[in-house]
Amino acid sequence: MGFDDQVIPPVFFADGRTMWNKSRIIKYFLIAFIPLSALIGIGFAYAFNRQVEADHRVGTERSAQLVSLGSERVEVMLDQVHTNLEFITSSPHVAETLQGSEVAGEEVADMLLRLSTAQASYSQLRILDKSGFELVRVNRGDGEPVLTPQEELADKGDRYYFRESIEAPASETYVSRFDLNVENGVIEEPHRAIIRFGRAVHVDGKAIGAVILYLDGQEILDYVASLRGRIGSVLLVDHEGYYLRGPDRVSEWGFILDNDAPSFQGDRPDAWIEMSGSESGVLKDSAGLTAFDTIQVGDDELKLIYMLSSEELWVDEEQLILPFSVLYLGVILILGVGSVTFARLAERRSEAAETIKHMAQHDQLTDLPNRTLLNDRLDQALAQARRHQKSVGVIYFDLDEFKQVNDTLGHSAGDQLLKQVAGRVSRIIRETDTLARVGGDEFVLVQTDLDGDSGAEILAKKITQEMSSPFTVDSTQISVSCSLGIAVYPTDDSGAEELVSHADQAMYESKRSGKGTYTFHKG
Repeated sequence: MGFDDQVIPPVFFADGRTMWNKSRIIKYFLIAFIPLSALIGIGFAYAFNRQVEADHRVGTERSAQLVSLGSERVEVMLDQVHTNLEFITSSPHVAETLQGSEVAGEEVADMLLRLSTAQASYSQLRILDKSGFELVRVNRGDGEPVLTPQEELADKGDRYYFRESIEAPASETYVSRFDLNVENGVIEEPHRAIIRFGRAVHVDGKAIGAVILYLDGQEILDYVASLRGRIGSVLLVDHEGYYLRGPDRVSEWGFILDNDAPSFQGDRPDAWIEMSGSESGVLKDSAGLTAFDTIQVGDDELKLIYMLSSEELWVDEEQLILPFSVLYLGVILILGVGSVTFARLAERRSEAAETIKHMAQHDQLTDLPNRTLLNDRLDQALAQARRHQKSVGVIYFDLDEFKQVNDTLGHSAGDQLLKQVAGRVSRIIRETDTLARVGGDEFVLVQTDLDGDSGAEILAKKITQEMSSPFTVDSTQISVSCSLGIAVYPTDDSGAEELVSHADQAMYESKRSGKGTYTFHKG
């Protein structure tokens, strides 16, 4: 009799079950459990990988938006310099000063002092005649801007930035490389990052002098440093790959201090080749994730870089391993907990994506739309206006003497004042209108569906009236006024960027007219 035919005598347990039945229960349990546990394992592995991919995708999008917003903010800083330099060179007092008027020279000196006071990042402003000799110079040391005495003015005719500026066409601004300041052939200590801007002053088609502006580059470097979150590294490199803001101080300014110093090009040659051929992008390789965007500074192309190492990319995944492992081992008992955990993770991811989108389109202090969202809404408003033959109003305004509030009461008080201004103006505009903060104390308001210029003028008067009531900040009453500039489509038949620029120019006309008023752009 073979083994299969043998009769195995049953062995009884205390509850009446036999060993044979117990063996079959274990067998059926294993038959059911092994495939089911494997299926559950595959399901958990799939869910885990999807979560990791989603987190990586959110990280990629967040990194790209971070450098995009960062580069846009820096470009706004640089655009403001161009605007101010154009304003200075177009002043008739500057031309009169260059033609020998001492009275005009005093006016120019006062103008440069006020501009340097308002813009703390302007470390030096110079008016040079056509030979390069200084007629007016304002320096900012450790304190307030100071007018240089006549006897200390010097000849700068041999300086490259003067020659480049005086020879540039009337409509162009010369911008130097972002580097360290050099005095008498020696790099200034402590190191001071600088960008030089120059623009020629023309009369009857001939250059009679130039205006030179020194921008303190430390403000840009400090802003770049502020972009770093809890993980990752934020870098700023020049067109050769040298670090302006590097992983450490030793690696910075290699192109001027030490040609053998570390550089991004040397540290990541493959990534640098790919980045050099693109304006912006996100790279993934064995080193991790690298997002970059380009900032144009004159002829130099800077790269703003945000890096997450491969170890930093896996931080969130390591945090997910434990709960997913517990869920798998618990099977039935922790299945419900696993579903809740997954839903909470998905909600967190969705919330993070919405937060990133909101941050990309809104000002963090006032929660008003930023320049990006403003441009989008203005484009839509102009498209609707062309289709329905309506008008669109753009009001550009800022607070007069806002810096005085910051200087006397502190930046916290200034921030509270800006929030209150945003609240007041938001209450008097329509839901279809858009109020945006575009930087500092500057706001832009877009009115849609207007019938001519009167609607913009009415709103400008309302804003002026609202500003006439004192603000209360930390139990202190503050009285401020605002200067407004107005551009209206189709009276001012321009595109979105031009309308905003024209309104900005009109605002400066209001300031020159005495502040606290409004002015229409004259096309």
